[in-house]
Amino acid sequence: MQAHPECTLFFLDPANPYRTLEVRARAEVQPDPDYAFAEKLGRKYGGANLRERDQPGESRVVVTLHPVKVNIWPPGG
Repeated sequence: MQAHPECTLFFLDPANPYRTLEVRARAEVQPDPDYAFAEKLGRKYGGANLRERDQPGESRVVVTLHPVKVNIWPPGG
């Protein structure tokens, strides 16, 4: 993502596969060395300790998507 930050977040409506939302964005990757974001996320989801899930040598990052274009199908919602 750092070398090629262009990405797409794509949602498909399970009730209607012809209804979609596509967000084209540029990704920004920031380190989370003190686990500030990971701990906030863990608290939101039942107090999960995300440090326990990391393997030795792994490090956490925060990926922020900056939308460039949004496509909705069918047009108008």
